[in-house]
Amino acid sequence: MGNPPCDSNLEEDLIQVIRQSLLDLDPDFGSTSDFFAAGLDSMSIMQLLLILEERYGASLTLSEVSRENLATPQALANLIREKQSLA
Repeated sequence: MGNPPCDSNLEEDLIQVIRQSLLDLDPDFGSTSDFFAAGLDSMSIMQLLLILEERYGASLTLSEVSRENLATPQALANLIREKQSLA
């Protein structure tokens, strides 16, 4: 899918990737908007995990796959940044 974005644009990149690949997000969907309210479900979470690994090099452990970590672009970006800093 290309190179990961620079850190400051990670939330916006996540929104665009998820909009293109998984969910029909409203145009005003922002960094604190709720992915679950927009339709994120167990099937799309599985696809999202693949995207996170392929695009951002972030493999989530089972304990990290939580509503809290996946709820918003901001929460997800924070988790990706944490995973990338540990790599």
